[in-house]
Amino acid sequence: MKSIISALLLLLAYSLASAQPWMAAPYLDIQGASDEWKRANFYEIQKAFERYEEAHEAMLEDPEAREAEGEEEEYECDGEFPGFAQYKRWEAHMEPRVYPSGDIRLPEQTYDNLQQYLGSNDYLNAAINKESQALVVSSWIPLGPWGTHWKTFFGGAGRVTFLKFHPTNTNIMWTFAPSGGLWKTIDGGLNWTTNTDQLPFIGTTDMAINPLNPNEMYLAMGDGNGTNSSLWQRSVGIRKSMDGGLTWPLSVLTYTPNAQRSIFKLLINPVTPNIIFAATSIGLLRSIDSGTSWPAVVGAGVFTDIEFKPGDPTIVYASSGTTTAGTYYKSIDGGATFTSTAVGVPLTANVGRLEIAVTPASPSLVYLLAVKKVTNDFYGFYRSMDSGDNFTLQANAPNILVGAPSSQAHYNIAMAVSAMHKDTIIVGGTDMYKSLDGGVTWTKHSSGNGFVVPFVHPDHHDIQYLPGNDSTYFSMNDGGVWKTTDRGLNWTPMNEGMGIAQMYRLGTSKINPYTILTGHQDMATHRLTGAVWDMVTPNTGDGMECIYEYDNDTVFYMETYQGRILKMMNTLGSMNVVCSFGGAGVNATGNWLTPVVLHPTNDSIMLIGKAQIWRSTQAALGGSFVQVGNIVGGAGNIVAIAYAPSNTNYIYAARSNRMFLTTDGNNFNDVTGLLPVGSASITAITVSNTDATKAWVTFSGYSSANKVWQTTDAGVSWSAYTTGLPNLPVNTIVYQNGSNDGLYVGTDVGVYFRDNSLASWQPFMTNLPNVDVHELEICYLNGKLRAATTGRGLWETDLAVPLPVEFESFTADCNEGNVEIKWATASELGNDYFTIERSSDGKDFQSIGSVEGAASSSQTLLYSFTDNEPLWEAAQYRLKQTDADGRITHSKILTAGCNNQLHVVVYPNPNNGLFTIKGEMALSKVEIRNLLGELVYRADLGTNEAVIDLSLAAKGVYFYKAESALGGSKSEKIVVH
Repeated sequence: MKSIISALLLLLAYSLASAQPWMAAPYLDIQGASDEWKRANFYEIQKAFERYEEAHEAMLEDPEAREAEGEEEEYECDGEFPGFAQYKRWEAHMEPRVYPSGDIRLPEQTYDNLQQYLGSNDYLNAAINKESQALVVSSWIPLGPWGTHWKTFFGGAGRVTFLKFHPTNTNIMWTFAPSGGLWKTIDGGLNWTTNTDQLPFIGTTDMAINPLNPNEMYLAMGDGNGTNSSLWQRSVGIRKSMDGGLTWPLSVLTYTPNAQRSIFKLLINPVTPNIIFAATSIGLLRSIDSGTSWPAVVGAGVFTDIEFKPGDPTIVYASSGTTTAGTYYKSIDGGATFTSTAVGVPLTANVGRLEIAVTPASPSLVYLLAVKKVTNDFYGFYRSMDSGDNFTLQANAPNILVGAPSSQAHYNIAMAVSAMHKDTIIVGGTDMYKSLDGGVTWTKHSSGNGFVVPFVHPDHHDIQYLPGNDSTYFSMNDGGVWKTTDRGLNWTPMNEGMGIAQMYRLGTSKINPYTILTGHQDMATHRLTGAVWDMVTPNTGDGMECIYEYDNDTVFYMETYQGRILKMMNTLGSMNVVCSFGGAGVNATGNWLTPVVLHPTNDSIMLIGKAQIWRSTQAALGGSFVQVGNIVGGAGNIVAIAYAPSNTNYIYAARSNRMFLTTDGNNFNDVTGLLPVGSASITAITVSNTDATKAWVTFSGYSSANKVWQTTDAGVSWSAYTTGLPNLPVNTIVYQNGSNDGLYVGTDVGVYFRDNSLASWQPFMTNLPNVDVHELEICYLNGKLRAATTGRGLWETDLAVPLPVEFESFTADCNEGNVEIKWATASELGNDYFTIERSSDGKDFQSIGSVEGAASSSQTLLYSFTDNEPLWEAAQYRLKQTDADGRITHSKILTAGCNNQLHVVVYPNPNNGLFTIKGEMALSKVEIRNLLGELVYRADLGTNEAVIDLSLAAKGVYFYKAESALGGSKSEKIVVH
């Protein structure tokens, strides 16, 4: 029975939520050992969290409690209470993967299933085909972001956990990104590189270096401290390098992920380096043969820290415990045996995690930082002056771990002592605190908001002094590596070259191929413009979906968690709230990652999925949403929405276990049919760009036969389309327009491609790191496939099937009263002809002419077409390229108009309905019409300036037409908000 209970308790360490108060009574009702399974069941944990959330809301009805809650600092808009955002990330990541059983151990299959796939005929045959050039080979390259990006006071790169120095050259350092691999610098942190992208799992926790032979290194795999991360990876053991980390061919300790083990720290004996310790979730392991064998010296407990006595490696200190059962240990025989009999240490029954620190400035001194059990709050700071036999309490206030009870010291806790001044101590929790008197008094040393003390990105995992230096030290935190050279008065992020962003989604401009938005965990929304990255806005928490307006990429939408949509208008420096959460209707709370899409050709029309689907035809103005039909059946909120580009009355939508379709743009019907919704959870939908009845849907989870299903008759029937895919959760799917039904899927490891010429899915991930791929998008401007990954940022590769035409440019401008359209192609493959299409509303396009293509060419070719009868208002133009076999691809959309070249300005625009129209000469007439062409304003003038008042008109988009008595006219769009 004891072994069963111990195994079940390991599950507690696996669950993100297990480290939180809702995992204890009365929220999670655990009666005894027979009920411990609840800790491993997603749905039981979810119910416990909901009970805790209700209790928290009830508590806030007390004015005093609400006032106390309001006193807590806000760092990254992390939700209603400490741990809220971490739980919600875990919930969003876990729920589709464990449906329908709720067994949170299922993701442990990922590693084994991937290895099985890599040894399968599907993979091996694909490799043979690639060598014979029968298939196009991908060649992924990273786009970043690299390093730290800022918005006002807030900045960072991504989570790292430890820092290790080369034994003889402190300019050489290594740091560890738990979902982004091992990174190395040779210039003191100015630049970083990685070479671990192709390890089976790239998550890393810690490293030990032989001080007598620095080429010998040991790397702990997985994410030991990531219990608050949806990306947490169980350890697959320890790998060894004998060439200074250039390669990691040797696995000296091998775990399978379903063994549910974690490694928290490695420590190598500085005198006898064949002795190595591993602090793990199954006890304290000790190798005396350079990693050949790893017997346990303490065979139970979750060990998180271990230190040698400075100058005397026969004495070793260690600690176990995360949220409960914190225990201090000491060895006097080099770690062969340990005891837990020290006097004055806090009782195991009262504490969770313990952090140990020592210093060569006073070798017999030991500091011990104790965390309260369950709540993870500050318990006390202790000091021993006799090599860890007797401890005294130095302080138990202030709360140097920061935050109300239920903070996250089990997840991030760090401590360092100066090697020159034994009483100088730095502790890192959410922020850093510093003591100059041996831990008796403490002052705040960093801040997550930059007030009073310097900003350093919150959540500190490790603090290291530069060897031989008392004024220079580093913090390793959720924003990367940060450095001070003046004892903390000023801090500088040291993350250049480090590409470790954890992304949810991406959005690409339809005008500029390298204008891209990306939504990040903890780091809001970032933007790539050309080759330059910046952060769009700070402190909006997790950045989710992001979409550019089609004809103006200075205007875009950003999503934060649970369906809050913001519209950013760069040219105006303003931001509108399109919809929010916590209310009713479209403002109800959606999923952590809520689906939102724009109409394929009219970017004023937005759909967002919450409990129902809501549509706005004026999303740019932040309102006027109406419910689209009434979706009945299935569980939870909407998880995916997809328009059919060829007929936008066809809209596919899904809950996790039901599929719906409207063919009239308003009324949804259940078309689930034979989809395997009883075995796996729906994640994404894509639709052919030429056939509205042809669609594909993807599934998460570990049901091997159910990864992708397709319909060719608008959901009347469905068939499996999974052959060749590994048994991994599929997160995203995208259809390549103008192809032979080319499809790309992104999974928990890797990208795969298939079209009608292939009998099975093919791996499409050469050079792509082994990370989760959360979203794929195609950029048709340059024929690239883009991948947003969770741990290695943004990547791109050429499409598997080259575009029939690669455009270099496409412009539409007025020339002597006519609209002249010009375009250039960099290459053409089987190109038959171009059709020039025009629209007055951006929705309904009509052909106005055609130009013959060059069939096939590898040279730059120039084309032009003149619209000799342009519309009186500005119109939208696009190219429809038709291939020799009838396949069609559309270009981006441009807006252009001539208006007889009359010079007129409107200001302000956008406006609140009150604006001025001013011409370079006297205007004879001004007309204003709405999008339907209806006249809403007309005035006969005899001056060059008129003040127009439309403040009583409906908010929306209008067009004005101004005419001069001397000839000429001009029209332009006006936005009234």
